[in-house]
Amino acid sequence: MDILLSMEALLAFVLTAGLQGAPTLDIVNQAKAAVQSGSFAELRALFSTSEAMQPLRHVVGPEASLRTISVHGFPAPPGYERFGRTWVVFHRWQRHEHQHDIVVPVISTGDGPRFGEEIPEDLPINYSITEMRCTVDLHPEKPNATFDITITIRRESEGPETVLMRINDSYVVAEAEYRGRALNVFSNEDPEQVRLGDSPALVQAGSILYLANAGEGGDLRLKYETDIQITRQDGIRKDHALFLSYWWPHIGRQPFRS
Repeated sequence: MDILLSMEALLAFVLTAGLQGAPTLDIVNQAKAAVQSGSFAELRALFSTSEAMQPLRHVVGPEASLRTISVHGFPAPPGYERFGRTWVVFHRWQRHEHQHDIVVPVISTGDGPRFGEEIPEDLPINYSITEMRCTVDLHPEKPNATFDITITIRRESEGPETVLMRINDSYVVAEAEYRGRALNVFSNEDPEQVRLGDSPALVQAGSILYLANAGEGGDLRLKYETDIQITRQDGIRKDHALFLSYWWPHIGRQPFRS
């Protein structure tokens, strides 16, 4: 009887995990299809309410601009699962001090998984960035630029040991170190592929970046590159380079020393 109960429990776990994972991935794929078709109506059907979709409509502007949006799902930053176990970011290149990308949780409703209310850019967290040091190498012949950024993170209060940050989505982290040790980096991977344990790890989805298991803080080193070329905006040209957007990680646009 004990063996039978154990098998029943195992089967229930497998079925539950499948039901939770598949619908979540499905709604993310539906959102990707909706933005590619440029349809607010298709996208509205995926939100829990019309009001929940308003921040995204405001950022996008004309419906035709939906096709400029990318969609990535990712596991909720550890300690912030109260909003939803999976979050989704609707993102695109943003000008400095301009609009921000929209992050929403996947929530359960009577009609299945839906996108909930926006998670604000200035969501309070328990850490701050106190200082940044950077080296940027320009390669106009390619053209591209490589970034080697070190930020000093400080724990400010008790709570989740996750440092939730943002960075313009044109900058995808390739390598990372925390307190001198290499990190596992999950960049723009499906939520099911992100495996977080007890050690520090870095997750990026579009413009969202978070460091899990940050402890009391320390130096976080990031390496990434870009070949961005935005007319009259960010880009590397033959005789100059211009970076106006957030090419560095930040916490709710808070200032720090550099």
